Amino acid sequence: MLWVGYSADPALLYDLFGMEQVHGASNWPRDMRALPDLDNPTSRRIRALIDNSTTGQLLIARQNEDANEMAFGDMLVEDSNNDGMSYVDCKLILL
Repeated sequence: MLWVGYSADPALLYDLFGMEQVHGASNWPRDMRALPDLDNPTSRRIRALIDNSTTGQLLIARQNEDANEMAFGDMLVEDSNNDGMSYVDCKLILL
């Protein structure tokens, strides 16, 4: 999963998505499962990394805009999320 925050570098966003601003973009595909095939070194390296991962698929979550952001939060180990307890919360209950 790739989480895109509000302070993401516009140059990086352009290299990965072909647009400098992805938040509030009306042409943003809501079901994007892969990075666009752009001809630049950053795009090629990141796509190769994703292609060589165990799942080979990508979920993209934009901060405060996509439902995938909740799934991203669920994957975090040390941070608490809306669905459950953080690692520290668990340890405190066990003690």
